[in-house]
Amino acid sequence: MIAIVPARRGSRSIPGKNSRPIAGRPLIAWAISAASEARSVERVVVATDDPAVAAIAERMEVAVHERSPESATDTAPTESVIVEVLDAFPAEEFVLLQATSPLVAARDVDAAVDLYREGEYDSVLSVAPQARFVWHDDVGGAQPGNYDPRERPRRQEAEPILVENGAIYVSGAELLHRTGSRLGGRIGLYRMAPETYHELDEPSDWPIVERLLLERERAGRDWSRIKLVLSDVDGVLTDNGMYWTSDGEELKRFSARDGKGFELLHERGIKTALLTSESVDLVRRRGEKLGCHRIELGCADKVAAADRLRSELSLEWDEVAFIGDDVHDLALLEKVGISCAPDDAVTPVRGVADVVLSRGGGQGCFRELADLLLERH
Repeated sequence: MIAIVPARRGSRSIPGKNSRPIAGRPLIAWAISAASEARSVERVVVATDDPAVAAIAERMEVAVHERSPESATDTAPTESVIVEVLDAFPAEEFVLLQATSPLVAARDVDAAVDLYREGEYDSVLSVAPQARFVWHDDVGGAQPGNYDPRERPRRQEAEPILVENGAIYVSGAELLHRTGSRLGGRIGLYRMAPETYHELDEPSDWPIVERLLLERERAGRDWSRIKLVLSDVDGVLTDNGMYWTSDGEELKRFSARDGKGFELLHERGIKTALLTSESVDLVRRRGEKLGCHRIELGCADKVAAADRLRSELSLEWDEVAFIGDDVHDLALLEKVGISCAPDDAVTPVRGVADVVLSRGGGQGCFRELADLLLERH
């Protein structure tokens, strides 16, 4: 089974939406993760004409198909890019995931594929049940579609309507080539949770979906286990600028709010440490003032340094959090229990971080991380 995730560069309603962060990750990353983690999927292909999306996909180690200009227009049907992908990556079956429906999970993908493979259906799509009263505006006057107004049921007692939520489509290459449609033959419905009804079509959809994603992520990740917070320095605790006095002395700009964040963590018994590739005494002095448990200067291998400290403190990796901003932080970000990045971190880091914070380096991003952690601890 091949998973196809299409993502165009152009979007009139929400510009750049596929690479824009939502709930701490680029939008496209949610669909890629669901496909990559599904046991039923053997290969994931992101079909895009957007270099930013392609970079995220490559960082997440999935295949990228450069879609043609013809399949990347506003009016091109999604089927046209599916055909392109199947020509480049031949497969008998495919599952289509759309980035605009990020509330999909790997278990949903597997359940929809299982339903398709039972053999009763030629294609399967996901739907979200909605308890709504439907009306039709006919020529002779409006008519109720799914209830009798004379015996109006309570909402919770009403038979829900099933709404296509755009998240999952499972089908075969032969049916697609024969009918020109991703759906055909006997069609099966896979029911997802009611909240997955929400798609990202308009700017007003964004805060609703982001809140739902954050609630789901908060429920699925145990922040209360964190006992050690590691931090990079330049680009996290500083604004990544380079300041020099007339005497050639290097200066750095730190945020007092971040300092308070360290203090609040220490008050709750959570240890902190600085890991930096620089060997600057100024950083050592700042770390000492912050009360950090460990200050690693000239740190060429952050994973090894973190592993030593973790072992000394008898901690598991899921009890460690790390905030970093650049490519040299990627290995450690992928290792720890909770990974975070400032808002102005480089694209590859934003693609793998569990949480992309709303503040940039040196602008209070560490304090934001501390507040999130203490809120959920």
